Amino acid sequence: MGWFDWYEPGSTLTCPVCDTSLTEWQGKNGPCGLFVWRQGSAAPVEQKIEKDISIEVEKREKMRLPDEFIIYSHGCSCPFPVLANGRCNGGIWMETELVTSQNAVQLHHETEEQFTQRKQWLEGTGTGAGLALGANVQKRIWSMSVLK
Repeated sequence: MGWFDWYEPGSTLTCPVCDTSLTEWQGKNGPCGLFVWRQGSAAPVEQKIEKDISIEVEKREKMRLPDEFIIYSHGCSCPFPVLANGRCNGGIWMETELVTSQNAVQLHHETEEQFTQRKQWLEGTGTGAGLALGANVQKRIWSMSVLK
């Protein structure tokens, strides 16, 4: 699946469908060097990698997120990862908005069918048993094809 970064939102976010608290967030819109980004900080606060191959602290402190980015969590048993939109102001991650049925948009690498299924899940109108079957497998396949 490749590398990614870790994200720590300023408050605990919950799945919009099952209401599970989500504590582990990842994303691929940053530099994808296993950095840890904390809401309210401009630069990554650490790098979860062996120290002998980590980037120098001085270089890390100069890194920034894009103005808008997507983070995701696999922290519940729902058939899709939970998504959230992050926004920076002045180079600092300031806002995190959970993706719900009201603000969901089709992602760049997401097919129309994938988006329809995700939207139905967010609305609670999908076939519960059908979506729940193989949820972890579906979640990983979706992530690999959409969150490139």
